[in-house]
Amino acid sequence: RGNRREAREWLELADQRAPADASAGRLLFLELLIEAKENDRAIERSRSWVKAWRSSFLCGKLILRLARSGLNAGASELAADCADLMPNDTPGMISYLASKGRQDLAQRMLLCWGDRMSKPSGLELRSFVPASAAVGNVGAPLTKMAQRVRGSADTAVQGELAEEVANAFGKSVLAAIRPLLSTEALLTRPLFAAELWMFEGNSE
Repeated sequence: RGNRREAREWLELADQRAPADASAGRLLFLELLIEAKENDRAIERSRSWVKAWRSSFLCGKLILRLARSGLNAGASELAADCADLMPNDTPGMISYLASKGRQDLAQRMLLCWGDRMSKPSGLELRSFVPASAAVGNVGAPLTKMAQRVRGSADTAVQGELAEEVANAFGKSVLAAIRPLLSTEALLTRPLFAAELWMFEGNSE
């Protein structure tokens, strides 16, 4: 036990002296902090490290390690941090966490990512919808769609998002926001518009 405490002290010193973006030794330091039940310190250091690392691989690794240690609140905070720091990598991290059975953390990351999307690009929309599908959250893209429509978003953006949602969850889910979708928006995706009208029973 004394040797492990000494090792922890040496690793803490190494952590303080190492370049901010270095990961060597820090994962072992985290293990010893968790083992010693220095939970607050483990969470604080993890959040500090990911800000410097900007690595989705290491971020996912730390999130899961905290979660498996029962530090769910810390893992959730770290998931939110990673979504803010690496929005372009967030879809992959959401899928990764979901594949590891941590739907709760994937969901947390999805919601944080969605909150920071004020005017999503087409690329972001194409990533956001399947990420929502990975955690089974149809409400997130429908809410985003309603916000975009009420905010007078470009009709092409509305049409693209409607098609992405329908492809991921089925056309029936659009019923919740169908009154908000204009004909102009749907006609920016003419093939999809025709399929949707036929699905809805319109023969004309």
